Amino acid sequence: MDRVADVLAEAGLAMTGCILAEGPTDNWGYVRLGHRREPAHRRAYIAAFGEIPQGHHVHHICNVPNCINLEHLLVVTPGEHARITRAW
Repeated sequence: MDRVADVLAEAGLAMTGCILAEGPTDNWGYVRLGHRREPAHRRAYIAAFGEIPQGHHVHHICNVPNCINLEHLLVVTPGEHARITRAW
């Protein structure tokens, strides 16, 4: 694995640990569920941990919209989400 990291580093890239949703996702990481669009990361969070607390958001700490790595997802309040997003 170190060799892969070395090759990526030489190319100016990094191993992010992101797990990207595959299939019919758009540029914002939304998947189609029948006639609805829903963020893939929210579906992944709900599948792993249950419902998202009312009034909360699921934030990508990696800032990659279609990442579904549970270690990259953080439940935050809307105010926290706005502050984090502005910091990017």
